[in-house]
Amino acid sequence: MKFVIQVSLLLLGAGLLAGVHGLIVGSSGSSHALAKHGLEVDEAIGLGSALWVDARSPEAFAIGHYPGAYNINMDNWMEGVGLLLEAWDPGESIIVYCDGSSCSASRELAYRIRSELGLEPAYWLRGGWEALESEKGVLE
Repeated sequence: MKFVIQVSLLLLGAGLLAGVHGLIVGSSGSSHALAKHGLEVDEAIGLGSALWVDARSPEAFAIGHYPGAYNINMDNWMEGVGLLLEAWDPGESIIVYCDGSSCSASRELAYRIRSELGLEPAYWLRGGWEALESEKGVLE
């Protein structure tokens, strides 16, 4: 009986360690999942009808954004979820962008849309707003 309790405690401890490890490296451990859903501008435009989400600040959004985009970011996530759910048609692609290639907000937001809301497909735009601005004819 004592052996069974020791083994149970050992397994419980191992499970707790694995859980703590997942919390510590969770964001870097999920980097593959974040990276594999990235699109280049031409790929995103090639999808046709899509729901565009601008993950930048409201100030940056006010200066300029992709036509018809919704300004939803981590700071206004709770308010933005309702807008997103109202605007999204099942099966419609969601494309999230932020400032540029050094910005990770679009990757994180697209991941959150997939994992928490279960909306698929949700992609992040490689190069973000900078790539959109440099692509001729996209923002016109």
